[in-house]
Amino acid sequence: MTIGRFSLITRIPVKTLRYYDEKKLLVPEKKDFFTGYRYYLPSQVDRGGCIRVLSSLGFTVRDIKLILNAYDAGDTGKIREIFGTRVVAVRSEIKALQKIEAILGESDASLDRISMLEKLPDLKHIEQFTVLSTRQSGTYDEAIPQMVTILQDTLSLSENQRDGIISGPFMTMYYDLEYKEEDADIECAFPVAEKVEIKDPRVLIKTIPAGNYLSITHTGPFSGVALAWTRLLSYATEKQYAIAGPIIEINHNDPTQVPEDKIKVELQVKVN
Repeated sequence: MTIGRFSLITRIPVKTLRYYDEKKLLVPEKKDFFTGYRYYLPSQVDRGGCIRVLSSLGFTVRDIKLILNAYDAGDTGKIREIFGTRVVAVRSEIKALQKIEAILGESDASLDRISMLEKLPDLKHIEQFTVLSTRQSGTYDEAIPQMVTILQDTLSLSENQRDGIISGPFMTMYYDLEYKEEDADIECAFPVAEKVEIKDPRVLIKTIPAGNYLSITHTGPFSGVALAWTRLLSYATEKQYAIAGPIIEINHNDPTQVPEDKIKVELQVKVN
């Protein structure tokens, strides 16, 4: 059947079907070499319907691929694992929505008050400093925990067991000035004050250059960090600053050890 009829039956827009084809999630049975027209089999309808439902539940294309592969392999454990991860994310989203509800429900709620929830960025000069870092591409949820483990393994070497080796809070650097569901370019780092023994080739010592940095600090649930990002980049554009480096996200406390409303995250970006 044509892509149009398949779209009508599965209730998936044609544009989305083309995207699924590009991502190898739902590949048509046949594609005309000359016209590029896509044709699907009736047997693919159930697969399309399943993908549509999973997408409506908030699963990413990557997650849907994993779920369908696990289903084909009869790996129910993997499916439960992915579902469990989504449940955790949904609960976090619910908390974020409850906070939004509380803000909008305040008797003095107004655009002026909402705009003041995040302060304007500050411009400050930061001297160069040294970090122990590792960098890789991937999804945010998977790459960052992997890199944290890599760095912690290096810091846990017996040669590195001494006071004062870590000189600042953990930081994450994002090199893509856009949200990327896959293949995000990310670096994780710990500022260090002393020589560090390194045995893992994925880990290196590097210098973060001195310069002028726009900085904004968010206190509260992680869901609010997105607003801080927006405020930071909008301010840079408004003031015609040229961004000269990655966005640096600094965790000033351990989010697993403090109440959600006490989480403190600072965003920095070097500008010219």
